[in-house]
Amino acid sequence: TVQSVRRRAYGLIVKVRVARSARAGYRTITVAGAAPLHRQFAVYDRVERIAVKPAFAIARLGGGKVPPVDAQFEAIAYTTATGADGRPEQVRLGPVPVSWHLQPFNAVAAHRRDTHFAGHIDQDGLFLPAEAGPDPARQFSADNTGNLFVVATLKNGDRVPQGKAHLIATVRR
Repeated sequence: TVQSVRRRAYGLIVKVRVARSARAGYRTITVAGAAPLHRQFAVYDRVERIAVKPAFAIARLGGGKVPPVDAQFEAIAYTTATGADGRPEQVRLGPVPVSWHLQPFNAVAAHRRDTHFAGHIDQDGLFLPAEAGPDPARQFSADNTGNLFVVATLKNGDRVPQGKAHLIATVRR
C-alpha cells in the first residue's frame, strides 16, 4: 500500500507499507499522475544469495611509466520467490553494501601468498593492484601477480551470505 509520495525534480520518493503475509517477489506500483512502475520493487524477507559482478576480472600491476589497471566489483543480492507458474524464481534485489576481502584462488596462490602481494580491495569493492616487481620479499624475487577470489560478505541477521568472483592480477605488459 502506498503511504506517501514526494515529488522531486529527479523523480518520486514513494513510501510503502508491506503486509507481513506478503509473498516475496516483484511488485508494480502505481502513483497518480505517473506511469506505472512495472516490476520495479521487490518484496522480500531475507537475502539468500550474493553474486559478485563481474564474475571474472583482470587487473594489471603498475609501476614505472605504466599505470596500474584496477578492477571494480559490485555485490548483488538475490532472494527466491514463487513465480506465477508455481516454480521458484530468483528475485534480483540489487546492489547491497557488503564487506570485501581477498582469498587465494587455489593452493598455489595460498603458497605464494598472493593475497599479501597482489594488491588490496577497499570497502567499496575496488581492487587496487600492487606495484610490479621484481619483489625481493617474494620467493625467487617474483612479480606481485596474483590469482585471487574477491569475496563479498553480507551480515544479514544470523545468515551471512557470501559471493565470490575470480580476479587475476597480472603483469604490466
